[in-house]
Order: sequence, then structure tokens, then C-alpha cells
Amino acid sequence: MDQYDKLYADAKLWLNEGWIDYFMPQLYWQINNIPLSFPVLLSWWQTENTKGRHLWPGLNSGIGGGEKNSDEIINQIMITRGIVPNSPGVAHWSIGALTKHKSLRNDLLAGPYKEEALVPVSPWLDKKAPNGVAVTTEDRDTDLLIKWIAKDEKDVFKYVVYTQYGDKWLYRTLNAKSRFFQVSKIAEVNPKTKAIAKLKAVKVTAVDRTGNESEGEVIVL
Repeated sequence: MDQYDKLYADAKLWLNEGWIDYFMPQLYWQINNIPLSFPVLLSWWQTENTKGRHLWPGLNSGIGGGEKNSDEIINQIMITRGIVPNSPGVAHWSIGALTKHKSLRNDLLAGPYKEEALVPVSPWLDKKAPNGVAVTTEDRDTDLLIKWIAKDEKDVFKYVVYTQYGDKWLYRTLNAKSRFFQVSKIAEVNPKTKAIAKLKAVKVTAVDRTGNESEGEVIVL
């Protein structure tokens, strides 16, 4: 069905003019499907994204066929991150492929979705970051309890707790109702070598609904 002639929806114009906050084209083709390949179509939409809105392509999660689609979907995710580096993100269609195929779920969680992520900022909606948070720490034997109080709770959508082990920074995202988080004083920093390091510093920031993140004071331990 032609969206312009049949649905009277000029999606390209909406994207060109920046009338939408995010755009999600349904790019349900494989990478090697020349000439309508996934990267070719995504690159074209990116050139039309003249106002820099969020461009999150829809992926056909079952396109590779059963248990064999992990490579195809992971490659499409990584291609998206390369073509749209300032607003990486995708939508999966349908949920059936993710619930049915355990190998696909595991490969995604061990690969591109291993790290938590925040929604990219939308500066055309709001550029002002929320106020910071007041942070205290409390020794708990082999752990450290991190507590905080927001200066303006109504602006907070998420908190991010950063921890530095050796030279490596890790982070966790928590919901707006969170007021504390307990971490270990020792953590593995290299899964391959099983190397561990001591906790050196912590930091907590506040994030609003449009992705703006506050400043955060680094507390050296």
C-alpha cells in the first residue's frame, strides 16, 4: 500500500520538516537484498533526516529464519549504530521472534544489548538538564551503600549511578523512585582475564524525560 496515495500520509515531508520527534521506517529487508538492502534504505532515510530527529528503523526480527537470524539482526543493529551514531536505536517486529527463539534473545543480550542505555536527548523539546543530586556514601563491610537526594525531584525520570573500578567506569540506570544503591568494593573488570579491581570512585546523575543528564560530582574513595 502506498502511504502517500492511499493513506494521505507524507511521512517524508514530516521528517524533512522535523514535525515528528522520532521516525521509525519499517525496513524489513535483509542486508544482502540488493538493491533494496537494509543499509541502502536506512542511509536514504538518514539523508532525509535534515532536522536531526531520532531515526529508529523497524527490524524484521524473524527475517533470517528460525535460529539462524541472530547474525542478520545483530549486523543490522550495528549498521544502524554506524549510520545513525547520534541516535542509535531500533524497533523489533515482531515480539514473536524474540519470545520464540532463545538463541536470538541470548545473542542480543550478550552482544549489542549487553549495556544499559538511556533514550538519546531531544534538544528540540528541551535543552535544560535537571539539577544535580546530593550524594553520600556508607561503608557496608565488603560493599558500599550510595545514597542521594535530588534537588528537584519533579524533573527526574531516571538516575544513573556510575562506579569506577580501577580505570574502568561502569554504570546502572535506576528509576526516579530510587534513593540508594549498594555496590561491591571489588568487581571483575575484564571477563576474559578475570581481572578484578577495587572501587575507586562513584558518581550519581539525574536524567529528565527528554534525556538531558545533570552534572555529577565524582566522589573519590
